[in-house]
Amino acid sequence: MYRNQVELERRLDASNKSKAHYKQQWGRALKENAKLKEASDDEAKRFAQRQIQVRVRHRGTAAATVSVSQSVSQSVSQSVVLILCIILTAN
Repeated sequence: MYRNQVELERRLDASNKSKAHYKQQWGRALKENAKLKEASDDEAKRFAQRQIQVRVRHRGTAAATVSVSQSVSQSVSQSVVLILCIILTAN
């Protein structure tokens, strides 16, 4: 019986180490994903601002603002969907 207990404790220890490693890797992946999302959102905002400037020169402020705002909203929505898919597949 003592051997079984030692073996079970060894397995439990190995399992706990594996779990800690997985959690550490998962945390790193989430941080990296957040950085990438932030960079993507920043780029989308810069792009939107450039588009507004170009469209204002050609058409007018109101039409340009509405069009670019819709583009940014769609881009941000796609980022949110991607993050949700990653989280759901990990669980």
